[in-house]
Amino acid sequence: MRIPFLKNKRFTKDKPGTTRPNKVIVFSTRELEQKKTITKRYKFHTTFEIPELLNSIMKHLIVSCNGSVGFKIQFTKLFINGQFVDSVSGKTFETRDPSNGEVIASVAEGDKADVDLAVKAARNAFDNGAWPRMSGYERGRIMMKFADLIEEHAEELATIDAIDGGKLFSLCKAMDIPHCVHLLRYYAGAADKIHGETLKLSGEFQGYTLKEPIGVIGHIIPWNFPTAMFFLKVSPALAAGCTMIVKPAEQTPLSALYYAHLAKLVIFCNFFFRITVQLKF
Repeated sequence: MRIPFLKNKRFTKDKPGTTRPNKVIVFSTRELEQKKTITKRYKFHTTFEIPELLNSIMKHLIVSCNGSVGFKIQFTKLFINGQFVDSVSGKTFETRDPSNGEVIASVAEGDKADVDLAVKAARNAFDNGAWPRMSGYERGRIMMKFADLIEEHAEELATIDAIDGGKLFSLCKAMDIPHCVHLLRYYAGAADKIHGETLKLSGEFQGYTLKEPIGVIGHIIPWNFPTAMFFLKVSPALAAGCTMIVKPAEQTPLSALYYAHLAKLVIFCNFFFRITVQLKF
């Protein structure tokens, strides 16, 4: 990444007592970090410590790149049994923009009662639903459609992760979202390639192994890569035919709820997808 940086070695006089830099040069972040302070040749009117300077630059980039002005957070409820619902207790918690501490949205806070509902719904979907009983080919096709839909909404998803996690919008859009799409498509391609084995036995018997979905899976997602870690855990479970409960980090829950919305648009959430936010252990 390259950061525009003003070189203040030479000045031109506008008015008595005023100066302005007349050149712009570019330093990499590594070059900046190698300097303990900006002094003499690379100084502003005030000397800045490098950590302070980088912090101010990053905050400016986050504010200017995120496009948060006018962006509305649509999904803040628990997603259970294919529907967005309030928590049983009615409690909510605040998720904040780490770049400035401002509240982004109030999100439904799940607890034991909500977990019980989600587990029951996921177990029923596994025992009686269509997702585990589909062929791997059919699951793969639906997962491919899911990946296509994520690409169509890359701008919104990158904005959500940037605001909620304090990451740069440009990095979210260029790296995190494409990475999750690649993960989803990779496992979509693997869904119809889950093979068992034929075993040679000593008697007149036929022996074979059959790989089947294990059941209801619980996923806990860390805060620092909410999208990448979400699909790193969810994608193989989907390909195998499992149903699941997902617990995003309470610091970054918003993109997971948006993915639940997109999954519902692909019309396969009722088969496998249950998301519960902010479980307390």
